[in-house]
Amino acid sequence: MEKHLTSQVFYHKEKGMKYFWATYLQFLFFIGQFNSSKNWIDNHVIICYNKLNQSNNIENNLDEKI
Repeated sequence: MEKHLTSQVFYHKEKGMKYFWATYLQFLFFIGQFNSSKNWIDNHVIICYNKLNQSNNIENNLDEKI
């Protein structure tokens, strides 16, 4: 029973972190639209994509050329 409870706690923590990083990413997109030069926001966007990619939620395609 304890193992099952531990896995549920881990799942909820991981799910909560996914929503934290996705919400923070949306916030960065919002404030980033008012900046024309590259700054700390771009670095934090990459951090968010990497964190979400580690949890297998989205793919990081920032290095691809269009």
